[in-house]
Amino acid sequence: MHPSDWRTGKTMDLLRMLALHVERPVRVETIIERLWPDASRERGRGSLRTAVSEVRRLLGDKDSVVRIHDSLVLTGVWVDVAAFEQIAARVRVMREQGRPSEGAMAALDARDLYRDDLHAYDDDHSWVRSERERLRLVRQDLLTDAAECAVAIGCHREAATLAKAALHFEPTSEIAVRTLMTALSGLGDVAHALRVYADFRACLVDDLGVEPSHQTRGLHLRLLRGESPLEPHLEEA
Repeated sequence: MHPSDWRTGKTMDLLRMLALHVERPVRVETIIERLWPDASRERGRGSLRTAVSEVRRLLGDKDSVVRIHDSLVLTGVWVDVAAFEQIAARVRVMREQGRPSEGAMAALDARDLYRDDLHAYDDDHSWVRSERERLRLVRQDLLTDAAECAVAIGCHREAATLAKAALHFEPTSEIAVRTLMTALSGLGDVAHALRVYADFRACLVDDLGVEPSHQTRGLHLRLLRGESPLEPHLEEA
């Protein structure tokens, strides 16, 4: 659907708002407050009715947006954001359950769905900024989980790429740093892994005044000793 198909930017933002909560109710008053904050109650409801009709027309289904009590629900449609979040949640479960191969494969599907950050007609509104940041955090967690899955199945180059991407979004993620160090060690580049630790420690000390965690320091020490990056109890298992 091309942006030129839409009558107004507010109508596009209505669909975005409903799509972010697909199959879940969004209160009418909340929608009006966000999209038409300066309108009177009567005018706001009139603008909403017009926008809902336009969304239904463009989706080609009069039942795509339904009214339930004092809320609106987008239903019966596929939404990329919802699919992305569902897959990201499954990747986390697969990693925690020790199913890294499945997690790594699922992560590829989720990564393909996240093509860009969330943007809207009223791009600087608080609800847009909040949702944009929330989805960025979901993506950051997905990248970290996917990197851990890749390390677990020996795909160290892919793991390093994923961990670097995770650190791009959250430079202080110790899980991502440890995963990157482990992946680099698996590639035979221990010197690079040690530099990653040194840079990370300097960043924490300079910016936050704290040292890396016990786990991260332990990994650094094992690499210095030429030992396996895995913690001893994990290696034995």
